Amino acid sequence: MGIFGHGLAELDGPEAALIRVADAALDSRIVVLVPGALELTCTLMRQGYSNVAMARLTDRPRAEQADVLIVPDVADGLLDRVISYARRVLAPLGTVVLSLDAGLPVEAAQQARCRLRTLGFAAIHAEAACGSTLVRADLPLIGRLS
Repeated sequence: MGIFGHGLAELDGPEAALIRVADAALDSRIVVLVPGALELTCTLMRQGYSNVAMARLTDRPRAEQADVLIVPDVADGLLDRVISYARRVLAPLGTVVLSLDAGLPVEAAQQARCRLRTLGFAAIHAEAACGSTLVRADLPLIGRLS
């Protein structure tokens, strides 16, 4: 069950768009990467998500620690590192949602899709929201890549 009906209609702006695209169940294990994690983490908690954590890209991710990874601000040059981080931190059937900086070139969404596909993600979808591009992808139920 996703977040619809849990007060999200009252929210607007980038946080609401990220939460809507993630469509996570209230009991999902959610990791939000900084920068931009504090406000989104608080919003998630106010919406009833109780298992939310913040992380830095420089942290060593524990394997399969999250069902959902949300990255509010993917800066130029960090896309590959963010997607590799997502591949390690997400459990099978997990979801990653990337918010690509509005200053990134238009090709950034295509690069993100290509890189996500290369690392085994599926059901990749991109949409424009609140001045940025949101990319969502799911990690299928398969074995880990070596």
